[in-house]
This record gives sequence, structure tokens and C-alpha cells, in this order.
Amino acid sequence: MGKQLAQWVPYGTPMASARQIMESHGFTCSTVSFDSLAQMTNRDDAIRDGPMWKVILQRGGFRQAVTNLSYLDCKRTNTTTCDVRFILLNGEVEGHTAFGAL
Repeated sequence: MGKQLAQWVPYGTPMASARQIMESHGFTCSTVSFDSLAQMTNRDDAIRDGPMWKVILQRGGFRQAVTNLSYLDCKRTNTTTCDVRFILLNGEVEGHTAFGAL
């Protein structure tokens, strides 16, 4: 499944494109965004993903600090159950987790 997701939505894909791609494959998607770690403090995600705020990104030959962390959650239940969470830093896909089968 990871290989297929990487083909559909490679790292660096902007959020709007990732959402459109996943929805074209029968997923329903939602997003949540944070502009600081402080906004995440009451979430379980803060423990796991909090260190991402300290990452320095290398994009387009430039270094940049993380100023936004977003989740794009996509679910599909019409054929097989599949849940995918894309992690986006500064609006671009940086990783994903998936459960179920495509």
C-alpha cells in the first residue's frame, strides 16, 4: 500500500493536489492545520509529531523552518476500509500512515 500511495501522492505534493488525488480514488478527506506546537497541546498528535516543529526543511535549494503542520485524513469504506493520514509541513506532503487495504 505504501508504494501505491507514494505513486499517487509523492512527497512534496501540495495539500490541495493530494486531496484531489485521493478523492479521485474514492476517498473522503478532511484537514486540520496548526500554526504552532502550542495549538496541538491537547492532542495525542503533539507527543508523536511535536518534534517536527524543530525540523529545518530543505526545499527548492532553500532552508526553511516549519511554520505549519497539517493532517490530511482520507477514508474509504465503499469497497475496502482504508484510512490514510498525510502529514504536511508548510503545506506539502512530508509523510503518511495508512491502515487497511487499497
